Amino acid sequence: MKQFRDRLHSSKGQILVMLALAIPLMLTMLGLALDGGRLYFERRHAQIAADAGARSAAFELLRGNNTQASVDEASATDAKLNGYDIADAEVDVVALIGPAGFDNNFVSVTVTDEVPTTLLNIFGKNASAVAARAVAGIVADTAPPCVLALD
Repeated sequence: MKQFRDRLHSSKGQILVMLALAIPLMLTMLGLALDGGRLYFERRHAQIAADAGARSAAFELLRGNNTQASVDEASATDAKLNGYDIADAEVDVVALIGPAGFDNNFVSVTVTDEVPTTLLNIFGKNASAVAARAVAGIVADTAPPCVLALD
């Protein structure tokens, strides 16, 4: 009976149980770190594409091509140059003339993409949506010209 009681209160084998309980938690944390880092990277990349698309759409407005079709084409072309092709099923580039709070001299471009996950795929999270929005426009220059000369 004493041997049974000693085995019951023994600390042998506890590390195995603790490790078995900690491995899923460590994998989850690793998945959040790796996939979260990739999502931040892809979000920055999408923001660059949205900025470029909004800039090119604003140039179309400046040229007098203020139709939705010309703005859509300009923003989609620059988004494609930055890696976001609207032919892909996961990518969506939306340009809007005169977004809320702005007049028709401004254009808003939103780039949305589905980014596949790697380690979080184990837990059933196959993809995450990443979106970025940029607004650009033309404003009349009423300030006097400025010349800056250095050295």
